[in-house]
Amino acid sequence: MRLQKIILIIFTLLAAVLLITLSIKGQFGHPVYFQSEKDTRVGGPFESSNSNSRYALTEAIVQRSTFFLDDSLAKFSAPDIVYHNGKYFSIFTPGVSLVGVPFYMLGKIFGMPQLFTYSINALFGLINMFLVVLLAKKLGASLYGSLIGGFLFLFATNSLAYALTFTQHQLSTTLILLALISTIGKRTFVKNILIGLFFSAGLLVDIPNGLMMMPIMIYVFAKHFQSDHEQNKSTNFSLRLAMLTGIVIGTIPLAAFFGWYNYKTTGSYTKIGQFIGRANYPASELSVPTSKNPSKKLFPY
Repeated sequence: MRLQKIILIIFTLLAAVLLITLSIKGQFGHPVYFQSEKDTRVGGPFESSNSNSRYALTEAIVQRSTFFLDDSLAKFSAPDIVYHNGKYFSIFTPGVSLVGVPFYMLGKIFGMPQLFTYSINALFGLINMFLVVLLAKKLGASLYGSLIGGFLFLFATNSLAYALTFTQHQLSTTLILLALISTIGKRTFVKNILIGLFFSAGLLVDIPNGLMMMPIMIYVFAKHFQSDHEQNKSTNFSLRLAMLTGIVIGTIPLAAFFGWYNYKTTGSYTKIGQFIGRANYPASELSVPTSKNPSKKLFPY
């Protein structure tokens, strides 16, 4: 019976990998065309500027060791860029681009940096499929039901579409699922460090993740309250502060890095690119604040 379960899991994984592989974007007859050409035609991997802007930041980090975009990358990424103090940079938070750095470097070895970099969302899509399986199992579902649920999550929702882009959706889902799974069971100091890490990583990937993970953080915080009630006496409440310090410890490293990144790009530890606003290419010194333009989103996708 155990062998059958292992075979079923392996078969599910192989089927998912095959289906995602068949969905990779490209150009027939030119399998490495988009690796060097920034062709933004519809139907190619560079058709969406919200992927291009993140990819441009990854390339700038690897090729030029900077967070700023040169003219060619700024033109490639517009209008999802910011123009501030005479420099261009991605309007998005840097989390996805940073995760893409080792994939880009590995892809350069094989002459396929774009394909390897974009593959991270396919990889995280597969990871999310099995995180859904794990979460379902922990909540009492059967292995078969859990595998079906995970498979449907990847291929019967828009998860598959996002697995073919270089955007924040798959990585955000991974962090939220990991945070949810970490809430199950007894709280430990290590678990608190991890959930602090997941929360700060979520902010680094996309600011709205903080709002989506807030109910999880409130639930974890509430689990550290203890009550002591005796008959005919008042109820006493206590808070395990020592345990909560684990969340702070887990949050600080990535939060500090995020502040440093903001300082290098916007000149402020707390100001993010979205608060300055989008710019086109070429741009004037005055960018359009996204929050004041009804046709733009404060947190663009």
